Amino acid sequence: MGFNLLSLSSFNNCDVKRPANWKSYMKKTICFALFFALLGGLYANNRYMVAVGGLGDGSSWGQAFGDLQQALAVASSGDEIWVAAGTYKPSSSLDRNASFHIPVGVSLWGGFNGTETDKAARDWQRYSCVLSGDLGLPNEPNDNSQTIIYFDQATTGTVLDGFVIEQATANAFARGADPGAAGAAIFNNGANGASSPLIRNCTFRDNRAREGAAIYNYSANGRCEPQIINCQFIRNEANFNGGAIFNNGDDGICNPKIISCHFIANQAVYGASLLNTARSGECIPLVESSVFKENRTSMGGTVVYNKLGNGDRVYAILTDCTIEENYPAVGTHVENNGRTAALAAGVKPVN
Repeated sequence: MGFNLLSLSSFNNCDVKRPANWKSYMKKTICFALFFALLGGLYANNRYMVAVGGLGDGSSWGQAFGDLQQALAVASSGDEIWVAAGTYKPSSSLDRNASFHIPVGVSLWGGFNGTETDKAARDWQRYSCVLSGDLGLPNEPNDNSQTIIYFDQATTGTVLDGFVIEQATANAFARGADPGAAGAAIFNNGANGASSPLIRNCTFRDNRAREGAAIYNYSANGRCEPQIINCQFIRNEANFNGGAIFNNGDDGICNPKIISCHFIANQAVYGASLLNTARSGECIPLVESSVFKENRTSMGGTVVYNKLGNGDRVYAILTDCTIEENYPAVGTHVENNGRTAALAAGVKPVN
């Protein structure tokens, strides 16, 4: 026998006895339900897949996004983006101002063949994921992206791991720390806040800028302490300063950690590998177990150039590093504004 309207009505009119404390019980039940719903939301992080030619919503390799910008547009803190082998550009047109803006707390992982279910199975050396700024004519740098990757107030949980970043040209006629003229591969902006992403297992090659061709760390009135681990900097060139990395701690703190990296054949006027400055601030990069080879300057500081001012705290700490076959036109491999007090200023001799 099934229910009918009469039986339902009769049921609703039943005299149901409730416990004396039923209101308190219901309040507690609702609170617990909301708590676990919120807890579930905190840990329900998403994973998005990206592959060349993908036409899906990023929910799986079979439904992968075809454009990295699509994944970045929907990702939020705690999410992961897995990227399959191939070449990805910030713009499908000739928009030189377009960049890959990495959302705070999002991690990008390259090196997949497009079948993996476990991140540990990727091979970023075999399955190369290239983030390229070569937008226009081949071998014409003046129509390339000005900045490929942009970090803004990135937390330590913001990750870039397993990519090749190449062929950007930040050659705009801009003054100061401007992504149009600095940080062709990566501009890391910690101004008036903090930006300290993890950059690991990446290769930076053939990028050009007026300053900081591969990475520009900027911390005006803020803090910038990225970790740069197991990366290669190859043939990056600055018209002025910081062929590979420019660390700017003006009125702030800029203390990156650079561990197990290779700096090969980078060029600049000053600081072919690293240039450090901090007007009324602090810039003390820690460089460990890294190799500097075949870097060139038209002045000095093929390894490190510390641009010092009165009262600034600017120097580098190098430990267990190898320096060989570098070519300063004037000066030495490690310099402080042309002064002879490089070691006294805090630069430790390499082992």
